Amino acid sequence: MPSGAVLHVGGSTEPAIEAFGLTLTGLGYSRTGGDLDVQIRTSERGTAVVVALKKEAALGLGRKLATMMRRRVRVLTVCVDHDPERLECVLDDRVMMPDGAATTGRWGEETTGLYGDNWGLVCDDKPHFALAALLEVALEEVSPAPCSVRHEHWSPPPSLGSARLDGLAEQRRFADRVDFTNIGGRACVRIATGGASVTAFLEAEELEVLRAALG
Repeated sequence: MPSGAVLHVGGSTEPAIEAFGLTLTGLGYSRTGGDLDVQIRTSERGTAVVVALKKEAALGLGRKLATMMRRRVRVLTVCVDHDPERLECVLDDRVMMPDGAATTGRWGEETTGLYGDNWGLVCDDKPHFALAALLEVALEEVSPAPCSVRHEHWSPPPSLGSARLDGLAEQRRFADRVDFTNIGGRACVRIATGGASVTAFLEAEELEVLRAALG
């Protein structure tokens, strides 16, 4: 399902841009012209970053930014699910606090109330435009024009050889904590983010690859 997020930090723009870059670099991303397109908008209301991440990853990134900068970071997320019968969009609005806590905003609820009976209204009945259109709606919420815009292209860490391992590695990068453990005689990894945790059982080869990659 196509997903994306807008992260907004109020106040001075240069420290926010620098902190975002440092956070991505610390997570293993590199500025090498990769396929992670990042749009940065700056205005008198602060800095808004648009990035194609899933909800949990975006919230994890927002939490790390808030901790690093000691500022609140608002994270608006969009997830689009389309089948031949119906277009469904799931929106969320969280404010990540410097102490690790989070509060829920009203943008997701209010926008769903406006378009939820017919999401085609926001994208002229063209489902493949829905994500971009809703991210623009999110940007208008936090950083309306006039603003300046620039694009950056980042590369994620190298693949671990399978979609499953890459997915677990991405969850780990944005998580608060990871534990390798054993349940019922089976090896597993437990990934905790924002008070929720995911447990994935691992084959011996997968465990070896993840341990080598994640420590």
